[in-house]
Amino acid sequence: MNDVVLMPWSVAADGPPEAARVRRKMETLGYAVTCYTYPSGADFPFHCHDYDKCSSVLEGEFVVTVGTRTWTFAPGALLFIPAGVEHAARVVGAGAVTSLDGVRR
Repeated sequence: MNDVVLMPWSVAADGPPEAARVRRKMETLGYAVTCYTYPSGADFPFHCHDYDKCSSVLEGEFVVTVGTRTWTFAPGALLFIPAGVEHAARVVGAGAVTSLDGVRR
């Protein structure tokens, strides 16, 4: 994958975006998955990783920025960020974010 890609969750194809279903989909795509909860206002300045990353939000609002593009996640949507792509992220809104973070080396 050379570009950042947002794949919306398909309730028709995948069922409701529950943690177990989203995790299973990410693992099927080859990602090792960890669940995190980030407090309101959490901010991750621009950085990059030496591995492919896939993120999904289960609850709350999470915004990811790459260059001049910004994505706000809907529950279950998968955001794929290739290794070496600089990105920033932040929790918006009053609530915490629960997310699944996938890593593929």
